[in-house]
Amino acid sequence: MFFSDFCLEKEEEIFFGLKNGLYDVIGLGYGCFEASEYVFAQIQKQKRMQKLLLISPIIDIEAYRQNIMPIYQNSPYQGYLKKDKKVNVGQWDKERLEFIARNEVKIEVYLGRENKEYQDILELFGSFALIYCFNRVAFPLVEELKIFKK
Repeated sequence: MFFSDFCLEKEEEIFFGLKNGLYDVIGLGYGCFEASEYVFAQIQKQKRMQKLLLISPIIDIEAYRQNIMPIYQNSPYQGYLKKDKKVNVGQWDKERLEFIARNEVKIEVYLGRENKEYQDILELFGSFALIYCFNRVAFPLVEELKIFKK
C-alpha cells in the first residue's frame, strides 16, 4: 500500500519495485504520516503488518504543505499533480511510532542529508527505525532509491 504526498496521485509508479511485500506500507512526504497512522490502526485491529517504509518524511506538516506545490510544478513529479487532495494536518506521535516498532513492524526511513528537518527526523525515528541517509535531498533521492528495487 502506498500513501502519496501532498498534491500528488499515483506517483507510486516512480517507486514501483521497491522491496515491499503484501504486509508492507510505503509513504512519501506527507504520506509518511498517513502511512504510520494506517499501520497503527491496523495493529490495533490485530491485523498483520510487516514493514513501514517512510520516504522523506516531514515533521512540520503545515509549513511543508504551504511550500510544496511550486516545487512539484517544476519537478519530475509534475505529471502526478492533484490539486484537491484532502489533508489532515496531524502531529507525529512518538509513542505511536514506538508502539508500531514494539509490535514487530520494521520501520525504515529514507532521508536526504540536505533535508531541512534532517536532525528532527533523526531525533524522532532514531531510537527504533533503520535510517538510510543519502547525500541528496528531494528529487535526486528518487534516483538513489533505485538501488533498493528488486
